[in-house]
Amino acid sequence: MPEMDLLNSGLEKTNWWVVTGGPSSGKSTLLTYMAFKGHRVIPEAARVLIDLKLSRGQTLAQIRQDESLFQDQVFDMKAGLESQLSPNQEALLERGSHGDTLAYKLLGMIWPDKEHTPPADYSRRSGILDRIESTDFLGRPETTYILKRQYAGVFILNRLPFVKDYARTEDDLQAERIDKLLHYSYRLLGYQPIDVPVAPVDQRANFIRRHIQILKTESVKDCEQLLKRW
Repeated sequence: MPEMDLLNSGLEKTNWWVVTGGPSSGKSTLLTYMAFKGHRVIPEAARVLIDLKLSRGQTLAQIRQDESLFQDQVFDMKAGLESQLSPNQEALLERGSHGDTLAYKLLGMIWPDKEHTPPADYSRRSGILDRIESTDFLGRPETTYILKRQYAGVFILNRLPFVKDYARTEDDLQAERIDKLLHYSYRLLGYQPIDVPVAPVDQRANFIRRHIQILKTESVKDCEQLLKRW
């Protein structure tokens, strides 16, 4: 349950399940498979936005020249998609507006060089929360609106070998950092992310389905204990 001060009042629970992970973690492949199996899937906004801009003649370098602006645009698109969903409708979100946008925002804030790592704790003592609250991201009306909607759960896919594609500007090191920041960001927002191990796509899908089934009535900790007995 979210514990961050910003999120403690007026939360609206949803039946939305975030499936996220760093670049090249298998999100699109997994969620394409789960959509084929009948799940409602909301696709990743970043790739949709990139495809749209590429179709209008822009290059990838131009699209992501200002990464902060690009992430704002991604958030706006993602927030728009989420705002059209009924909170009671079960959906799998390929990346979430909450922690994913925050992770990319933090990438430039707390990782100025390769030796710097995220703080081990998720409290105000780290100083990160104060810096987040001072950014434009949390002051925007659409951000406040979306943050008031609480995800049912968050799944983070364990990393696969990094593969470059037409939409990625990250390298393997940045992919590793984003993976760490996704865990950090969702915990900072009060969620308990569940790691999805590397496995064939059907096994990953079954892993998520079983957890969702149990998490509808149990906590993350109880869910793990029950699955061990299966």
